[in-house]
Amino acid sequence: MSESSSVSGNPYLLEVGCGDVDSAIAAWAAGANRIELFANMPEGGTTPSVGTLSSVLERVSIPVMVMIRPRGGDFIYSDDEFRAMCRDVETVRNLGASGIVIGCLTPDGSIDVEKCKKLVELAVDLEVTFHRAFDLTVDLFASLEILTDLGIRRILTTGGKTTAMEGREVIQKLRMMAAPTIAIMPGGGVRANNLRSLIAETGCTEFHMAPVKKRSSALKNPDCPGAFLTTTHTDTEEITQAVQILKAL
Repeated sequence: MSESSSVSGNPYLLEVGCGDVDSAIAAWAAGANRIELFANMPEGGTTPSVGTLSSVLERVSIPVMVMIRPRGGDFIYSDDEFRAMCRDVETVRNLGASGIVIGCLTPDGSIDVEKCKKLVELAVDLEVTFHRAFDLTVDLFASLEILTDLGIRRILTTGGKTTAMEGREVIQKLRMMAAPTIAIMPGGGVRANNLRSLIAETGCTEFHMAPVKKRSSALKNPDCPGAFLTTTHTDTEEITQAVQILKAL
């Protein structure tokens, strides 16, 4: 699918961040409207493999946004790292993803306009989300203006705080300033139990969550280190609850 979509007749949309094929399929089955696909969740997400993306695109029938990030850590990229990002955008577009998720900053905490502009150009007709690197900029409202001029479709944000609930007042101000050109999407600690409050207090219609839970491994080797005896997967119960809340509105 080339465009993000909500439930017919319902303006609310739930995007779920997923770090592997099984989680993406599970999120889709649980009712998510859109997937953000990445690798290395503990690092905050990096670009997924071609195999992972291809497998997800074969299995789900909702839009898939793909993280373009060559490594964890900050969002200041060398020329070689940026060339890799550009190649990843071209690969993602050719594979048929719906969009990309990007974020490039300068050392002074501003949007790296040159790099972001290039990535948007390479995306051509793909949707472009600017991720939570936005929350690390020194002036969120100035950054919003820059991203609007660049043609960014949406911004994932906590309003500059640790969680979206903590930043809900700033998010509401960003949404009012951004409408109708660019969508402000709260993310960071979004759960079914605070979704109604976020809707009421921010006025946003798109929300991002990445709920996970640990699952025991099928590996039975008693000498195996504990880190290999559990796996992390999307929490489908949390997604289902959130979807039900949004559908009821």
